[in-house]
Amino acid sequence: MINEVRNKWNEFPELKSCHHFLYDDLYRDGKKFVLFMGINPGEPKKDWIEFPEGLCEESRHINFRKDNNNLPKSSTTWFKIIEKMVPNYFGVIQSELFFWSSPDIKTLNNRIPDWQNSKILNFCTKANLWLLKNYKIDLVIVTSVSNIGLFGKKYQLKLIEKFFSKYNKRRLVEKHISDIGTPWLFCLHPTGTRGLTKKARDEIIEIINQQCNSMIV
Repeated sequence: MINEVRNKWNEFPELKSCHHFLYDDLYRDGKKFVLFMGINPGEPKKDWIEFPEGLCEESRHINFRKDNNNLPKSSTTWFKIIEKMVPNYFGVIQSELFFWSSPDIKTLNNRIPDWQNSKILNFCTKANLWLLKNYKIDLVIVTSVSNIGLFGKKYQLKLIEKFFSKYNKRRLVEKHISDIGTPWLFCLHPTGTRGLTKKARDEIIEIINQQCNSMIV
């Protein structure tokens, strides 16, 4: 599947405005597996400075960041969040709902207009479903609640439960289940959601952690 992802650079030239893609990156091995995703990968300015040719890859096969000891502060922060959310019992595979990078969603919308209804997104869905099947993923965690309706249709998900803050009743996490029984947890982005307090972040981490622990038998 990774070669199909790589081939999209040539099939869709507009993707070359994105610095890199993230798909099937084995962050941590384990007895069970979590697929950890956001909307799309971030893209710090230093990516283009240090790797100006672009067309870079973050996967279990090639990882331009790890292979070159080039982890930005944002990645280090992100890995700390994964460590807090997901118990060590679980392996973690990183992917994205849309594989190609941007500094923010506004930039992604400019680079790939209507990406939400694109053939590229359809391919990303297909490739992620391949991961779910071939790696026997036990749980999916998505660090975004944006476009739940869209991704619910793409992955045939059904809402099971919503988790709210005990302080202000704000929705923090939604639990869905796929047609093959895989649970999905959508949560507010722990570092990117405006107005999210430290208490709320801690609650999100606690909720995700509890859901993971409930699957350990």
